[in-house]
Amino acid sequence: MTHENRLSGASISLGGLAIGDAFGEMFSSAPKAARARVQQNRLPPRPWRRTDDTETALAIVEVLNRFGRIDQDALAQRFAERAAKVLGSGFLVTAPDTVPFALWSATRHLGNFVEAILDTVSGDGDCDTNCAIVGGIVSLYVGLDGIPATWRSAREQFTIESLARE
Repeated sequence: MTHENRLSGASISLGGLAIGDAFGEMFSSAPKAARARVQQNRLPPRPWRRTDDTETALAIVEVLNRFGRIDQDALAQRFAERAAKVLGSGFLVTAPDTVPFALWSATRHLGNFVEAILDTVSGDGDCDTNCAIVGGIVSLYVGLDGIPATWRSAREQFTIESLARE
């Protein structure tokens, strides 16, 4: 896979991850209301703010792009710089809970981004992290065009630093 193909895939995945992250955060206090709000086209006002999940993913992509591998010192530096921008919800859920649920949820709706996110957020738990993982996976299957334009334009914009390898 070429560098450009990897960057394109990373960009698609990051877009879906950021949308899932923000959506999950917005509905973390009322996950059961998400489906009705989407069906009634009563989405939260924009911009949909990202959390530490998006910032962490951005840091990883930046380091991989810059070094072609995970450089632990550079990654720690990027985490520290990006984590100062946003904080997570602090929900007490661990990876053994989150990752299997998110993978299960993503595989149930690989061809439908909205259903994947709605199904995931209704599972409650760490909604922003769960939806971030699912959004990152499902977006690679549906592409950015498979995510509603209103959702794509509502997400808080971000930049990926160090996109050109030095």
